[in-house]
Amino acid sequence: MVAVTNRRAVTVPEGPSVVPRMFWKLAGGRPNPDDPVEVALRAIAALEALERVDRPGVTASTLTFLMRLDGDRVYAAPEQLRGEPTSQRSLVFTVGVVVFETLTGCHPFGATGRSARAGGEAARCVPPELRAVLETAMAPFAADRWSSLRALRDELARFVGRQRTAIAPAPRPRSVPPPCPGSAVRRVAAGTVPPAAGAPAARARDA
Repeated sequence: MVAVTNRRAVTVPEGPSVVPRMFWKLAGGRPNPDDPVEVALRAIAALEALERVDRPGVTASTLTFLMRLDGDRVYAAPEQLRGEPTSQRSLVFTVGVVVFETLTGCHPFGATGRSARAGGEAARCVPPELRAVLETAMAPFAADRWSSLRALRDELARFVGRQRTAIAPAPRPRSVPPPCPGSAVRRVAAGTVPPAAGAPAARARDA
Protein backbone atom coordinates (compact mmCIF):
# COMPACT_ATOMS: atom_id res chain seq x y z
CA MET A 1 0.00 0.00 0.00
CA VAL A 2 1.30 3.46 -0.89
CA ALA A 3 -0.03 6.56 0.84
CA VAL A 4 0.85 10.21 0.48
CA THR A 5 1.63 12.40 3.47
CA ASN A 6 3.25 15.82 3.48
CA ARG A 7 3.30 15.64 -0.33
CA ARG A 8 5.50 12.54 -0.31
CA ALA A 9 4.79 8.90 -0.96
CA VAL A 10 4.93 6.58 2.01
CA THR A 11 5.07 2.81 1.62
CA VAL A 12 2.75 1.27 4.20
CA PRO A 13 3.59 -2.33 5.16
CA GLU A 14 0.79 -4.80 4.45
CA GLY A 15 -0.80 -6.81 7.24
CA PRO A 16 -1.71 -6.11 10.87
CA SER A 17 0.08 -3.83 13.33
CA VAL A 18 1.15 -1.24 10.80
CA VAL A 19 2.16 1.31 13.42
CA PRO A 20 4.81 -0.78 15.25
CA ARG A 21 6.11 -2.19 11.97
CA MET A 22 6.58 1.30 10.58
CA PHE A 23 8.14 2.55 13.82
CA TRP A 24 10.77 -0.21 13.93
CA LYS A 25 11.37 0.19 10.22
CA LEU A 26 12.58 3.71 11.01
CA ALA A 27 15.10 2.16 13.41
CA GLY A 28 16.45 -0.27 10.83
CA GLY A 29 14.49 -3.30 11.97
CA ARG A 30 12.70 -4.83 14.91
CA PRO A 31 14.96 -5.29 17.97
CA ASN A 32 15.46 -8.39 20.07
CA PRO A 33 12.61 -8.15 22.61
CA ASP A 34 14.66 -10.01 25.23
CA ASP A 35 17.30 -7.25 25.28
CA PRO A 36 15.86 -4.07 26.87
CA VAL A 37 18.97 -2.05 26.06
CA GLU A 38 18.76 -2.98 22.37
CA VAL A 39 15.04 -2.12 22.34
CA ALA A 40 15.78 1.27 23.90
CA LEU A 41 18.60 1.94 21.42
CA ARG A 42 16.39 1.08 18.44
CA ALA A 43 13.62 3.27 19.85
CA ILE A 44 16.11 6.15 20.15
CA ALA A 45 17.11 5.64 16.51
CA ALA A 46 13.46 5.68 15.42
CA LEU A 47 12.75 8.83 17.43
CA GLU A 48 15.74 10.54 15.86
CA ALA A 49 14.39 9.56 12.44
CA LEU A 50 11.01 11.06 13.30
CA GLU A 51 12.73 14.37 14.08
CA ARG A 52 14.45 14.51 10.69
CA VAL A 53 11.70 16.18 8.70
CA ASP A 54 13.82 16.16 5.54
CA ARG A 55 13.73 12.37 5.26
CA PRO A 56 10.89 11.06 3.04
CA GLY A 57 7.94 9.69 4.94
CA VAL A 58 9.26 9.99 8.51
CA THR A 59 7.89 13.23 9.86
CA ALA A 60 6.42 13.42 13.34
CA SER A 61 2.90 13.22 11.88
CA THR A 62 3.50 9.95 10.03
CA LEU A 63 2.42 7.57 12.81
CA THR A 64 -0.72 9.55 13.50
CA PHE A 65 -1.50 9.53 9.79
CA LEU A 66 -0.97 5.77 9.57
CA MET A 67 -3.29 5.11 12.49
CA ARG A 68 -6.09 6.96 10.69
CA LEU A 69 -5.26 5.23 7.38
CA ASP A 70 -5.09 1.71 8.78
CA GLY A 71 -7.92 2.05 11.26
CA ASP A 72 -5.62 0.64 13.97
CA ARG A 73 -6.56 2.71 17.02
CA VAL A 74 -5.02 0.55 19.75
CA TYR A 75 -1.88 2.70 19.63
CA ALA A 76 -3.74 6.01 19.76
CA ALA A 77 -3.62 8.30 22.79
CA PRO A 78 -6.86 8.78 24.76
CA GLU A 79 -7.31 12.35 23.53
CA GLN A 80 -6.96 11.14 19.95
CA LEU A 81 -9.66 8.53 20.49
CA ARG A 82 -11.91 11.26 21.87
CA GLY A 83 -11.36 13.36 18.75
CA GLU A 84 -9.57 16.10 20.70
CA PRO A 85 -6.55 18.08 19.42
CA THR A 86 -3.30 16.10 19.50
CA SER A 87 0.32 17.08 20.07
CA GLN A 88 3.71 15.43 20.36
CA ARG A 89 2.57 14.13 23.75
CA SER A 90 0.05 12.03 21.80
CA LEU A 91 2.88 10.50 19.77
CA VAL A 92 4.84 9.97 22.99
CA PHE A 93 1.92 7.79 24.15
CA THR A 94 1.97 5.82 20.88
CA VAL A 95 5.71 5.20 21.07
CA GLY A 96 5.41 4.12 24.70
CA VAL A 97 2.77 1.54 23.78
CA VAL A 98 4.85 0.23 20.86
CA VAL A 99 8.00 -0.15 22.97
CA PHE A 100 6.13 -1.77 25.87
CA GLU A 101 4.38 -4.22 23.55
CA THR A 102 7.70 -5.12 21.92
CA LEU A 103 9.32 -5.86 25.29
CA THR A 104 6.46 -7.89 26.77
CA GLY A 105 4.56 -9.29 23.81
CA CYS A 106 1.38 -7.80 25.29
CA HIS A 107 -0.50 -4.57 24.72
CA PRO A 108 -0.20 -2.53 27.94
CA PHE A 109 -3.96 -1.95 28.13
CA GLY A 110 -5.18 -5.20 26.64
CA ALA A 111 -6.53 -5.82 23.17
CA THR A 112 -9.49 -3.54 23.81
CA GLY A 113 -7.56 -0.87 25.66
CA ARG A 114 -9.65 -1.38 28.81
CA SER A 115 -7.78 -4.09 30.75
CA ALA A 116 -4.32 -5.42 31.70
CA ARG A 117 -2.87 -2.18 33.03
CA ALA A 118 0.84 -1.51 32.44
CA GLY A 119 1.65 -2.37 36.05
CA GLY A 120 0.40 -5.93 35.64
CA GLU A 121 2.12 -9.24 35.17
CA ALA A 122 3.60 -8.47 31.75
CA ALA A 123 5.40 -5.36 33.02
CA ARG A 124 7.51 -7.35 35.47
CA CYS A 125 9.91 -8.44 32.74
CA VAL A 126 10.76 -4.80 31.97
CA PRO A 127 13.60 -3.27 34.04
CA PRO A 128 12.06 -0.94 36.67
CA GLU A 129 13.87 2.15 35.38
CA LEU A 130 12.72 1.55 31.81
CA ARG A 131 9.23 0.68 33.02
CA ALA A 132 9.01 4.05 34.79
CA VAL A 133 9.98 5.83 31.55
CA LEU A 134 7.31 3.97 29.59
CA GLU A 135 4.61 4.42 32.21
CA THR A 136 5.18 8.16 32.08
CA ALA A 137 4.99 8.03 28.29
CA MET A 138 1.68 6.14 28.51
CA ALA A 139 0.07 8.32 31.19
CA PRO A 140 -3.68 8.76 30.57
CA PHE A 141 -3.46 12.55 30.73
CA ALA A 142 -1.26 14.29 28.17
CA ALA A 143 0.08 16.78 30.73
CA ASP A 144 1.59 13.90 32.74
CA ARG A 145 3.63 12.51 29.82
CA TRP A 146 7.05 13.46 28.52
CA SER A 147 6.63 16.80 26.79
CA SER A 148 8.03 15.76 23.39
CA LEU A 149 9.59 12.94 21.41
CA ARG A 150 12.99 14.44 22.16
CA ALA A 151 12.30 14.34 25.91
CA LEU A 152 11.33 10.68 25.63
CA ARG A 153 14.46 9.99 23.60
CA ASP A 154 16.61 11.65 26.28
CA GLU A 155 15.05 9.52 29.01
CA LEU A 156 15.69 6.34 27.02
CA ALA A 157 19.28 7.45 26.47
CA ARG A 158 19.72 7.95 30.23
CA PHE A 159 18.45 4.42 30.83
CA VAL A 160 20.91 3.01 28.29
CA GLY A 161 23.78 4.99 29.78
CA ARG A 162 23.07 3.78 33.31
CA GLN A 163 22.72 0.18 32.15
CA ARG A 164 26.07 0.33 30.39
CA THR A 165 27.71 1.82 33.47
CA ALA A 166 26.21 -0.88 35.68
CA ILE A 167 27.54 -3.75 33.56
CA ALA A 168 30.91 -2.21 32.71
CA PRO A 169 33.77 -4.52 33.76
CA ALA A 170 35.87 -3.48 36.74
CA PRO A 171 39.22 -1.96 35.77
CA ARG A 172 42.06 -4.45 35.73
CA PRO A 173 44.73 -4.02 38.42
CA ARG A 174 47.81 -2.31 37.10
CA SER A 175 50.72 -4.70 36.70
CA VAL A 176 54.00 -3.55 38.26
CA PRO A 177 56.91 -4.13 35.85
CA PRO A 178 59.99 -5.88 37.27
CA PRO A 179 62.87 -3.58 38.21
CA CYS A 180 65.61 -2.98 35.69
CA PRO A 181 68.71 -5.21 36.08
CA GLY A 182 70.85 -2.32 37.30
CA SER A 183 68.27 -0.66 39.49
CA ALA A 184 68.83 0.04 43.18
CA VAL A 185 65.89 -2.19 44.10
CA ARG A 186 67.47 -5.26 42.47
CA ARG A 187 70.95 -4.51 43.87
CA VAL A 188 69.56 -4.11 47.41
CA ALA A 189 67.80 -7.45 47.08
CA ALA A 190 71.07 -9.09 45.98
CA GLY A 191 73.05 -7.50 48.82
CA THR A 192 75.41 -5.70 46.44
CA VAL A 193 74.58 -2.14 47.44
CA PRO A 194 77.21 -0.60 49.75
CA PRO A 195 75.90 0.93 53.00
CA ALA A 196 75.06 4.61 52.91
CA ALA A 197 77.68 7.06 54.05
CA GLY A 198 77.87 7.26 57.83
CA ALA A 199 76.05 3.97 58.36
CA PRO A 200 77.72 1.46 60.76
CA ALA A 201 79.35 -1.53 59.11
CA ALA A 202 77.71 -4.89 59.68
CA ARG A 203 79.37 -7.05 62.30
CA ALA A 204 81.02 -10.18 61.08
CA ARG A 205 79.56 -13.33 62.50
CA ASP A 206 81.75 -15.58 64.69
CA ALA A 207 83.10 -18.50 62.83
